[in-house]
Amino acid sequence: MSDSNSKLHNKSWLQKVAEQSWEPELLISGLAIFATLNLPEYVWKFHHYYKYNLQLDSGFIDELVPILVVGVFLTALQVLSFAFIFHFIVRAFWVGLMGLTSVYREGIKYDDLPYSEYYKTEMKKRIGDKDTFLLATDKLASLIFSIAALFVLYLIGISVVYIVFFILVNGVKLMVSPETFDVYSNIILIVSGVFLLGVSIISIVLNMERFRKNEKYSKIHFLVNWHFSQLFYPFINKPIQFLNLTFFPTSQ
Repeated sequence: MSDSNSKLHNKSWLQKVAEQSWEPELLISGLAIFATLNLPEYVWKFHHYYKYNLQLDSGFIDELVPILVVGVFLTALQVLSFAFIFHFIVRAFWVGLMGLTSVYREGIKYDDLPYSEYYKTEMKKRIGDKDTFLLATDKLASLIFSIAALFVLYLIGISVVYIVFFILVNGVKLMVSPETFDVYSNIILIVSGVFLLGVSIISIVLNMERFRKNEKYSKIHFLVNWHFSQLFYPFINKPIQFLNLTFFPTSQ
């Protein structure tokens, strides 16, 4: 098989998969809705277990950081539940439209409607034909699903960062004296704060249009973006970069 035929075959296969993606989307959304509505209870249970069984002290790191993380997780789960419910509704509506068009193959017969010409013309312009309306609904459902998936990946990244931070802090606490740990925890907080602030400032500056399009800073911009993304989102850096660049507005 030649390269051109192979590419055509792959394109045809991908197109067929994309056309049938609504089936796994509905299944995943249903499971995600069930999970996001039930997970908050387990998040609170884990927090109570940590507080009464694992918490070693009553300082800032031991009390405030876990409750902040719990708050982030609960908010994220709430947002995800709404997103997946909205996706499920839109996708189910699209499936219903597909069934409707199998009965009414011509869609809306604007010319036969018992209204004025102006009314029919405006309706046709704003709603469009059945294919346009179906495609718009399909794109909306897929977009909602993709954004929700990106949000899940960000949540996983936050989880990994917190776990590493938790191990660094509490692991050392078990091995050193309270006095030494106070110094260590202060250093960790200062270094983490300065590092995050520095990363934020560098990212904001390098992502300004005059810098991100400047070939002089292109290598620095790429390396900073790529390695910081690997640091904050290990193992899922490529999926996040793919989705981010897909959603990023083009220069057209």
